[in-house]
Amino acid sequence: MNESASPSALFECFIHDYYNLNKPFQNTCWDIKEEIQSVVLRNAKRITVDFNAMESFDEEFNANLCSLLLSARDDDLDKFLKEFEEAINGVDRVTANMMLGKLPETEEELKRMKKENWLKIGIKNLPETLTIAQVLEEKHQGRLVQIEGVIQNIGIPFRFSRKKVLTCEKCGFEITKIFEINERKPITKRFCPSCGTDRIFNEEKEREITLKTQLLTTVEGVAMTSSMPISLLIVLFEDLLDDPDPEKRRFIAGSRIKVVGILKEMKSLSPIKKIYLEALWWDVETEEIRFTDKDIEEFKKISKEEELIPKLVTSFCPSIYGYEDVKLGMILQVVGGVTNISEKDKKFKRGNIHILLVGDPSTSKSTLSLFVFNYIPKTKYAVCSEATSAGLGVAMLKDKLTESWYISAGVLPLSHHGIGILDEIDKATPDDIKSLDTVMSLQKLPVSKAGINITLPAETSVLAIANPKGSRWDEMIDLKDQVNLSEVTLSRFDVKYCFKDRPNLEIDGKIADVMINSETIKTPFDSEFLAKYLIYAKTLAPKLTTKTTEILKKFYMEMRQKTQGSSGILVITSRQFEGMMRLSEAFAKIRLADKTNEEDAENAINVFKGFLRSFGFNYETGDIDIDKAEGRTSGQKRKESRELSEIYKELTAMFGNKVPMLDFVEACEKEGIRKAEKKIRQRISEGEFTEPEYGFVKRA
Repeated sequence: MNESASPSALFECFIHDYYNLNKPFQNTCWDIKEEIQSVVLRNAKRITVDFNAMESFDEEFNANLCSLLLSARDDDLDKFLKEFEEAINGVDRVTANMMLGKLPETEEELKRMKKENWLKIGIKNLPETLTIAQVLEEKHQGRLVQIEGVIQNIGIPFRFSRKKVLTCEKCGFEITKIFEINERKPITKRFCPSCGTDRIFNEEKEREITLKTQLLTTVEGVAMTSSMPISLLIVLFEDLLDDPDPEKRRFIAGSRIKVVGILKEMKSLSPIKKIYLEALWWDVETEEIRFTDKDIEEFKKISKEEELIPKLVTSFCPSIYGYEDVKLGMILQVVGGVTNISEKDKKFKRGNIHILLVGDPSTSKSTLSLFVFNYIPKTKYAVCSEATSAGLGVAMLKDKLTESWYISAGVLPLSHHGIGILDEIDKATPDDIKSLDTVMSLQKLPVSKAGINITLPAETSVLAIANPKGSRWDEMIDLKDQVNLSEVTLSRFDVKYCFKDRPNLEIDGKIADVMINSETIKTPFDSEFLAKYLIYAKTLAPKLTTKTTEILKKFYMEMRQKTQGSSGILVITSRQFEGMMRLSEAFAKIRLADKTNEEDAENAINVFKGFLRSFGFNYETGDIDIDKAEGRTSGQKRKESRELSEIYKELTAMFGNKVPMLDFVEACEKEGIRKAEKKIRQRISEGEFTEPEYGFVKRA
């Protein structure tokens, strides 16, 4: 074919003589292949052409179709795309309707059918994918480009008046006004250039073009940078909007999206140029990493190796010596359990594992978490002392240019299907982390703001890091009294790990050696391979076997029997039983197994026992208390509170409402309460009692 052939001839030849015969058309977002004549059956509005097919066409026919599209800009590009649409609509749904026996009876009906069945053009798989930073270059303005980024803000759909037609009442002269996406001012100057009248013009409502519109903001994929991330506004019209069905929506904050469109500049008197991408096609990436058959074969081979778990633990953050139990827990968090919804009662079963790292400063808590951030996709990092509730949760904002509402997602929804790292969580105020409890429990984030009620998916695993009050961990003090978090938040964590900085010459020497030789440490697997293996394991969904649940149930029942009579001290609750099932599934995933076994159950129990020993052991009584481990008021403390109240009540019969401190302490010690004055003063600080005057105690 002659390279000087007109664009319309090239498009027509490509559509009729090549593409329609060799490459079935595809619908934009549902990826359904079918012939163009059958598009009418599903009332589609757009045909998406693969750019690879156009390259094959150019090569076979010695044409320049691809170069025409890629080199054209502004009005020329709009003209080429219009000609492409006309070529496609040469075999349009009017033809299809005729083939199905739906023949137009009049000329008006034929025009109506053509208007209703007009197909828009979509193009995918351009040869070059630009970063959001690259689109700022002048050479890309007005051209057809393909970009890739991360969805951050999701606009609420609205109707946009693209075109208005005004008719002069006096002479009938028509004025056509085409609006840009950022134009919101009504037409105020209505001077007729034909007759000179300034009378009111009539708006031709039937000829007005309004489009369903949705805005997205995408950002660069790097979550932690030294500068502000560059963002790009994506404008979507009509059929390119997300599915109205909440169950089928694909625009999820934090997901990677690839978009092909025309890079345009907003018309404004401001010297600052603002650009946006008018989309022709988009696709949300469902997989962060693609695995080849060779990868999977290698993973399966490694999963059969002996001492697999110790090898994985050794390879995890090798620059930090020790903390094998913590590293194992973080590996389990990466792969997670199995998330599903019961078909019987729609009950949501959480598969994500939440972990709290708490303890002395300078014990590698943040370093371990940053290893996860650096190697595991969809991991977001926030320092809570510098974050707000909107930065962690979600905000409803109004775009200044378009005056439309959009959802600005924070760390938790952006970490959907990933891990949200919350460093220095103890420094956050209750208002800053008010969305955390809901996300950790329900794995979703309801939003009711600006008259808009929506629910964002947030299936996020939370990895929180906290320092104790006074900077040093004290085994004698309950968790809830050492960490500035509510009891509800503390109880949401499946596993907690305590970091203690205690002098030990042997261990300290090994830590120093690892720090000196961190670049030359040899591990069974390198970090990139370890991350890839764990991400693949995360995609699996092993089933809990009867043998596994029997072992867990037996352990659960034995622990329940250890409840200390009427003291109210519990050793385990159903929440921990559910957590052990999640851990069993995670251990099975590590083995790349399709079902759990007895060893997975035993491993899960050992993880739980380690957590219970660290946080649930009462040094005064020698008992294990799950409430103490979970960060709630311990059973021993509740028992002492009841005893103090009873003793105070007896003393009021002798002294009235104001009881002398010395007599109160003496009575408590006679009842076997050790360190009575300290415990009474603690109750005073908590508001249970008051000290109206020095040396006297009164119930609040």
